[in-house]
Amino acid sequence: MDRYQPAFDVCTTDETTLKTIVRANPGLLLLHRGTILDKWNFRDAPSARELSNQLLSAVLLRQHRQFDTILVLVLALAVFLVYSLVKGIRH
Repeated sequence: MDRYQPAFDVCTTDETTLKTIVRANPGLLLLHRGTILDKWNFRDAPSARELSNQLLSAVLLRQHRQFDTILVLVLALAVFLVYSLVKGIRH
């Protein structure tokens, strides 16, 4: 690895643990403070140019948007359920 100078840290682990986490060979994980933010197999991995601080920002932004979408859907479902219960009680 020293010869190639990758733009990311390279880690090693037990074969079973790695197969459980990555589920692809070869695979790439984006870790931030011990949390897996994203993972790719070799077919959809980002290019070397994309492996930068901007990648972390993009992944965090995408996850934030996904959370917002789920939150809106859950709140809409909760309002619908409360409305249905109130309407059902009045009849």
